[in-house]
Amino acid sequence: MPTALTGAHDLATTSGSETRVALVHAIAMDATLALFVTALVKRRRGDRRTARRLALAGTATAGAGAYPGGHPVFRMGVGVEGR
Repeated sequence: MPTALTGAHDLATTSGSETRVALVHAIAMDATLALFVTALVKRRRGDRRTARRLALAGTATAGAGAYPGGHPVFRMGVGVEGR
């Protein structure tokens, strides 16, 4: 969870479009975590088919949320010293 802490710090120190992009990333990562935890619970209860589908959805959500996670850093310079 150290990445969530650094993300929260970055979110607190941004404004405008940077904040909007960071919020999209945070929501996508929260959804990813929820999907993977639900998949784990389903798998432990023996529902492997649903668990696989949830894990696949979690992977897709993580991939979709990765771009807005890198965009503030690489394009907007959030958290980069001397910009």
